[in-house]
Amino acid sequence: MMENSSSLLLLRLLLLLAVFLNQFVSSYPNVTLKSGDLAVTIYLPSSLAQNGSNGAYYEGSRFEHGSMIGSITRKNKNNNQNHVLYGTDTWRVPHDPAWPESGVGLASEFGVGDNGDFCPYRCGWYGVNNVTNGVLGFNEARHGEAFLKIGVGALIKGSCPACDSISGYKFNSPYKFESLPRWTMSQPSVGTIAMQHEAHVKNYGYRIQKNIRLDGNTLYVTTTLVNLGIEPFSTVWYSHHFFSCDGRHIGAGYEVDMDLRASSYPIG
Repeated sequence: MMENSSSLLLLRLLLLLAVFLNQFVSSYPNVTLKSGDLAVTIYLPSSLAQNGSNGAYYEGSRFEHGSMIGSITRKNKNNNQNHVLYGTDTWRVPHDPAWPESGVGLASEFGVGDNGDFCPYRCGWYGVNNVTNGVLGFNEARHGEAFLKIGVGALIKGSCPACDSISGYKFNSPYKFESLPRWTMSQPSVGTIAMQHEAHVKNYGYRIQKNIRLDGNTLYVTTTLVNLGIEPFSTVWYSHHFFSCDGRHIGAGYEVDMDLRASSYPIG
């Protein structure tokens, strides 16, 4: 009897903790787009936070600060209950806004998720060389000077825990900011928000435009990158897919229906 009571108490404590964490996460500055049965939450960069609110959901040095799109709610018409997709309760918990990996949902990055200021051999869609790993001016910067991480802003070379005076770029170690990144936001049309950010260091500079639009049951995310510097560059970009449904990781019980007719092809 004592064992059952202890288990029940533990379950209640876990439920209370889950409620607290959900309420805490929802208090981060955000904008919600709604259309039909869908509601999409965009967690805003820190410079767009209102006075008196918590800091941003993500303040790390890896992912684009304007790409924190998650907590997508969809209503089940059969039972009128909501399902939460791309939730905040399944990846890198407890949540730390400053940790580079603490993204959510469709968190995206300029780079390949690997160390080094340039991509490994034959990088990107076309398999070419001399493609930056999402950073600009890293080689030219001295220890303690600024370089750019595209979509993040100006970071200080050598300031990450895994850095030393001669090491290369460490994609997943938290760098200190040379200056806080600035973002602006507008609403060009109903169901759409647009966010913009730019940064400059010496001969390098960029501007990012994020357009996020919810139209019916379709979410459109468009990222436009413009070179504002005098040095040309090529880079790669990808978007994560931190999928979950009602807090359940991908695993047993999931099925994928591609609505495609299977065909067989000869090999060799």
